[in-house]
Amino acid sequence: MGHIVFASPPIERFPLLMRLRRELLRRNHRVTLLATDPIGATFWRHQVGEVVAPASAAPDAAAGAHAAIVAARHGLGARQLARLRRQSAGLHRWLTVEPPDLVLFHDRRSPANACLQQAAIDVGARVLWSGDGLLPGTLQIDDVGVDGDASCRRWTAADFRVVTPERALLDACVAHALAAPAPFELPPPEVVVPAMPARLRDFAALLAGGEPRLAIDSLRGWRRAQRVPTAEPELAGPAAPAAGHGPSFVVLLQRDDDPALRLDADAPPTAEALVRRAAAAVRGIDVGARIAVVTDRPDRAALRRRCADLAGVTFVPFAAARVWLATAAGVVTVNHRLAGLATACGTPVVHLGRGLFDVAGVSTPTTVEALPQGLERALRRDHRALRRRVLTWLLRHGHVWCDADHPNHNGMLGLVQAVERRLAGQVTTRPLPYRAGPTWPLATS
Repeated sequence: MGHIVFASPPIERFPLLMRLRRELLRRNHRVTLLATDPIGATFWRHQVGEVVAPASAAPDAAAGAHAAIVAARHGLGARQLARLRRQSAGLHRWLTVEPPDLVLFHDRRSPANACLQQAAIDVGARVLWSGDGLLPGTLQIDDVGVDGDASCRRWTAADFRVVTPERALLDACVAHALAAPAPFELPPPEVVVPAMPARLRDFAALLAGGEPRLAIDSLRGWRRAQRVPTAEPELAGPAAPAAGHGPSFVVLLQRDDDPALRLDADAPPTAEALVRRAAAAVRGIDVGARIAVVTDRPDRAALRRRCADLAGVTFVPFAAARVWLATAAGVVTVNHRLAGLATACGTPVVHLGRGLFDVAGVSTPTTVEALPQGLERALRRDHRALRRRVLTWLLRHGHVWCDADHPNHNGMLGLVQAVERRLAGQVTTRPLPYRAGPTWPLATS
């Protein structure tokens, strides 16, 4: 059977990754957890016993050159680049000694993971990425990356002509997203709290290394595995568009730390600038249209105060995002993943960055300066057949129906199946009976 490496497993995805590890071990695969930071190494060592944390090494020319490219993309300084080069060399050395069959990355597009991915390719290992999907309760699956790095972004409309649209699947996906039913979750594993001496050692080492924020996180970072909801107050606002008040447009904002915003958009505007630009573009099309701003940014209350001078602009609760996206006349965003739900509902999407929904004819790319023209183009054209073909492929083949925070049985079958398909004939057990699509309402059909 195969040797599978979990690369930099995120602590916040503890239930998902622990369940996946258990299922892979049951099918006689060898699973290794590889940590690229001391906080993750300490946490996972307390959960599974053995964790690999490769030591840094002197970089060679190839590893150093690739690390420089990664550092430039992530905006790292000279000191961070030097550290990344040494870390990249250490990862490459470990993979050469212990070559895996597949390296699994989940959602974390960090500089270390970018170097680790290149090292895995260099030693001939397969790579698999997973990450939060376009619809609630789904995960992206791709051999190259997630969001703007996904391999399917290289395809054009012509590449989807061979896909047969599945109307029943798409209707079920939209119904599931709008109904927001409670997931059928498997029992979550118990979190083992890392011992205080181990956390104090990490704290001292990170503090001495000039990482005070990470040092503080080393003492309490394990709490991310407990899925405790944030206590941020929700903005007051309409939970759904009111009837009889004309069309509404949605501005879908992202958090500043969203990797898609940082890595898949060229010089994105600030949140306030995007709201103002979008409001001006909408006013040029329909003076009486309403603009609903949907965001879970921690500074949303302050942002609302700064935008109080904009007539017709309303900030709505993020919990109501699904209803607003499904009923809007158009959506403006940089590249928020929830724009995929708007696309599934047939709502025109105008975006300034790259994403999975970024296919010519399905969504409309534009720039801040050309936002009015982009919005007009999006409202004029509707390639319904193409949109259904793209979404059918994405939701059947490019996604697994598994909630990242509340994994269910069918979703775990899909993840294991995605892993085993890439093990090049090394799997001798029977294929798993995974079914693409939401548990509800497909289960009632």
